[in-house]
Amino acid sequence: MHAGERNFECDICGSKFFTRSTMSKHRRDVHIELQKFKCRFCSFRTKYKFEWKKHENRKHPEEHFLHHSKPFKCLICDKGFSKKSEKRDHEAMHAGQRNFECDICGSKFFRRNTMTKHRWEVHIELQKFKCRFCSFRTKYKFEWKRHENRKHRKELQGLLDS
Repeated sequence: MHAGERNFECDICGSKFFTRSTMSKHRRDVHIELQKFKCRFCSFRTKYKFEWKKHENRKHPEEHFLHHSKPFKCLICDKGFSKKSEKRDHEAMHAGQRNFECDICGSKFFRRNTMTKHRWEVHIELQKFKCRFCSFRTKYKFEWKRHENRKHRKELQGLLDS
């Protein structure tokens, strides 16, 4: 190396610097948006999720554990939750409150994911017979045929004629 030469190159943009510290400062200040994974406990940043997880697990094991704990406790059974909203939904179950209603049949559920699963399994997935002319669906072949024959007689005739 020769004095006065820019021997330290930024591996992101190729800019060259006289000192390693100047190049590091450049990377930190200019390319920080590329480093979207930021440690929750110190100033470490990286653009790689695996490096961020490894850093937190190794450098901050106690803080990492506490952060992943479940601080929101049910007042009735003491079950822990990581989110306040999860605790609220759980406590509603103890109170018998079914706050999630299926918009198709009106059935009510304690949890949103149970209602979503019901909606998919009962109202969508099982309705494999789909009308070729409108949005009608059913799980029964006879209902599908009856629907098309009654509601889409002209369209069916057009298919036969072509």
